[in-house]
Amino acid sequence: MRSMSGSEKVPAALPKRGLLLLILFFSAAAAEIPGLDSSLRSIAVEHQLVSASVIVTRQQEIAHSFSYGLQNLQDSSAVGPSTVYRIASISKMITASALMILVDRGDLSLEDDASKYLGFMLRNPWFPEDPITVEMLLSHRGSLRDGSEYPGFLEKTFSVLPVPPMSEFLGNSLPDSSCTMFSPDHAPSEGYFKYANINYGLLAQIIEQLSGRRFDRFCREELLLPLGINGSFSPEDLPSPDSLATLYRPRDTEWIPQIDMKNGDKPNVDHFRNYRTGSNGLLFGPQGNAHLTARDLSIFLRWLQFGEVFMNRYSDPKLYSPLSDAALKELKTLRWDARKGRGDDYYGIFKNYALGCHSTTDLIPDLILIGHPGEAYGLISDLYYSPEKQFGIIFITGGGVWNPGSYSGWYDVEEKIFNAVHLSLPNP
Repeated sequence: MRSMSGSEKVPAALPKRGLLLLILFFSAAAAEIPGLDSSLRSIAVEHQLVSASVIVTRQQEIAHSFSYGLQNLQDSSAVGPSTVYRIASISKMITASALMILVDRGDLSLEDDASKYLGFMLRNPWFPEDPITVEMLLSHRGSLRDGSEYPGFLEKTFSVLPVPPMSEFLGNSLPDSSCTMFSPDHAPSEGYFKYANINYGLLAQIIEQLSGRRFDRFCREELLLPLGINGSFSPEDLPSPDSLATLYRPRDTEWIPQIDMKNGDKPNVDHFRNYRTGSNGLLFGPQGNAHLTARDLSIFLRWLQFGEVFMNRYSDPKLYSPLSDAALKELKTLRWDARKGRGDDYYGIFKNYALGCHSTTDLIPDLILIGHPGEAYGLISDLYYSPEKQFGIIFITGGGVWNPGSYSGWYDVEEKIFNAVHLSLPNP
């Protein structure tokens, strides 16, 4: 079973008590595609989704918006347009875009040795003469892996003061069996694709080293706010904690909250305040911890798709495209293709990869979609658009019951959502 940031076996059923409760909290807004609400609601009920948000874009507009379920089971607060989700690995698209701002400004080159900007020497200990470039980190081709040491270091990052530096983790690796963060079989120069979250922690550190700002601050100030997105990699920036969707996994006869509980643990402010900028970007979760609404993601999707043309619709000088169209094109240019180079296709999902995104013809068979999926803490998420048919789909759920897909590497609920939307769209 796929897991973008970890995995856990999901039980096959949820108690009817929970299912009946969720049916009572269905709402929809901007429902403009006839019959789509009914199809989406049937899928949500079938898969016992705790919460769900779906947005469909056509050209540069929102064509349909669907909300379902509860953002928090504790107080029965309903999902709506202001519901904020921790969006999991779609976050990588935001991190990659933030890094490309620095490339666009000429502060670094994608072909540069990443060590030049990290503050320590990053080398695969089995291939110490091979540089690992910035582009390799963005496209998961630098021979790094999420090895057995990764969960422990991630836990230390969030729990130990002072926050341990990344150099302590990756700067002194030795070529022996205890080092699992680097491939002993594939040199960086080989360009072998292996999806790994650690790459994006390193990219966040590069952003901090070059900008002199915390990763979350840079992304919010230089990328999200100029796009009109009031999201962040820090929950401290959320306009209201009541808007945050709790993420759940089912266990036996209960929904078990995993993270973002309404009255649960809050971000460790001391970690942020005492953090030395440029030492360990994993603290902000560049690989999966961006917090945004589905509407926020629809803005990001349309900007990714249409660039400066989309942003020029706004008369507010505070809203603009943070990247040139040339940089956006480079962001979406494939760096690895399974037909031309070797790699691990990650349960059949990644058969190619660009810089923080990929394209697929599997999710909607034979139709090219560009974007990225996400999964963590019981949530699954998808952001994809079709260049040919000029539509986009955002799907997020904060928990539910699903199984492997019938024809792709995605889950069956994702296949059903995407096909229901595609079938409902009028011909362009």
